Amino acid sequence: MIKTGKVAHAVRARGNQVISDIWVIDGAAVNIDPISKVSQVSSGDSVADAFPALEWISEKTFVGMQKMGGKDCIMFKDKVTALMSLTGEPYGEGVDPVSAVAYIDLETRFPVSMQRGPDLYTYMTGPAPQAPLTPPAEITQAIGSYQRRLQRAKPGPARGTR
Repeated sequence: MIKTGKVAHAVRARGNQVISDIWVIDGAAVNIDPISKVSQVSSGDSVADAFPALEWISEKTFVGMQKMGGKDCIMFKDKVTALMSLTGEPYGEGVDPVSAVAYIDLETRFPVSMQRGPDLYTYMTGPAPQAPLTPPAEITQAIGSYQRRLQRAKPGPARGTR
């Protein structure tokens, strides 16, 4: 995820396969389907959980400090029952709890890795952007169309009446 000002861009991948590509600009989110490339716009002030499946981390699940990937990390462990897929969708009802362990960089507070059941997540961070993030024209156009539709849908005086 990259964020500057009121613009954020988050891409989630499994291996080399992009599974989620979302732009958020000033209260509107554009989710681009990675296969069809069709954009879906909705309201939203943030990228829907920049770090999916870490909602279980809390003071209660803290277990100590440990090095991970050469970084000093805060370590958390728990049994997780509300499993979510990488896209943020629930796997389904009745899923048995699995063990989860997460490592959070002590310095940056960004996640380094998490193992949840058999799934291993690796989080990568890079340097801060040197310039404001600029969305592609099709993203800006999609948001503009969405905002115009919202404006037209706002209540107002009935048309054709005085």
